Amino acid sequence: KDRGDEDRQRSKAWLTEWYGERHPTWDLIHADGGGGEWNKPTAINYGVKLAKAMGADVVVVSDTDVFPLTDRLKTAASQALVAPWIVPHGRVLRLRPEPTAELLKRRPGPRLKVPTSPLVRGSYRGMAGGGLFVIRTDSFLATGGFDPRFTGWGAEDSAFGVCADAILGPHLRYEHIPLVHMYHDPGLRE
Repeated sequence: KDRGDEDRQRSKAWLTEWYGERHPTWDLIHADGGGGEWNKPTAINYGVKLAKAMGADVVVVSDTDVFPLTDRLKTAASQALVAPWIVPHGRVLRLRPEPTAELLKRRPGPRLKVPTSPLVRGSYRGMAGGGLFVIRTDSFLATGGFDPRFTGWGAEDSAFGVCADAILGPHLRYEHIPLVHMYHDPGLRE
């Protein structure tokens, strides 16, 4: 099921254009995992299985409200063929509503200027497995994917990161690249 709130829908539409601008030959899968209540782990697992069925060797697993400030996803996709898995960002810039609204007015072209302040809170190191990562489809499936028993908000990302590091080996991280997180109403957290 689509999460449905307007903030996330606007971010999803903008990021669809962002990926189309930067990676026009890539297949973009908006996975929802089937009917019923929204479950992020189920959606991600379904999307990766669909990508595998489409013949993808590597997948970029991304939330619909984040993107790397400096695009190195092609590099990450190439490196994922030989590295255990890639976290192509270091710190996270969680935007407030005002800079997010300003960003969403801009076309995500090659000379995009991203308003990176004010932030909801100070920048922080992104979690491996959260927000955005790049991995071989076979490697993702070998980990068992995300645990669908996680419901509500949080912990599924860190659980996957720990599992992937343990099974595949430590991830490669691009510490110098910030991850932009567009504002959305956080909703209820369980």
